[in-house]
Amino acid sequence: MPNVTNRAELKQYCLRSLGSPLINIDISDEQMEDRIDEAIAFFREYYFDGIENMYLKHMITQVDIDNQFIQLPDHIWGVNRIFPFPTSSSTSQLNIFDLQYQLRMNDLRDLTSTSMVYYQQVMSHISLITFLLNTAKQFRFNRLNGRLHIDDRWNSNRGLGLNQWLIFDVFNRLCRILHQNHRNK
Repeated sequence: MPNVTNRAELKQYCLRSLGSPLINIDISDEQMEDRIDEAIAFFREYYFDGIENMYLKHMITQVDIDNQFIQLPDHIWGVNRIFPFPTSSSTSQLNIFDLQYQLRMNDLRDLTSTSMVYYQQVMSHISLITFLLNTAKQFRFNRLNGRLHIDDRWNSNRGLGLNQWLIFDVFNRLCRILHQNHRNK
């Protein structure tokens, strides 16, 4: 197949594949548009290369807080996870009540005289405590309406706040250029 870059080239390629101009292909433009849309939808749904993994950033707006969901673009097919939310103490200043900070300050003054086995065990224990006590943010995403519902407190000191950045690990649909060209007419 040649490198098709737009919808008109795809139409011409399909007609040539069916035998045009030697054979008269008698279909309307609407029928061809519908079949191309079906083929692209089938490609996205069942072909493993029809979707790519990417990261998407979003700043929470007042509209998001009022709705209590985030409207994602149409080309987002799924959401894998939401990266941890930064807290006010960890972004601007040093948190002296953090377990890792206390471990480094009190127990590991000199790494050459301290056993790395002990350090590895303590870090593994801290990781387990963090996993058990700091659960990941729960969310629900519906690809048909594009709404990402985050099960958290909206507009609170410990929850989701205005102008806070979020980063999502998402599945992005490919072939959106061919799809958008048809929809924008």
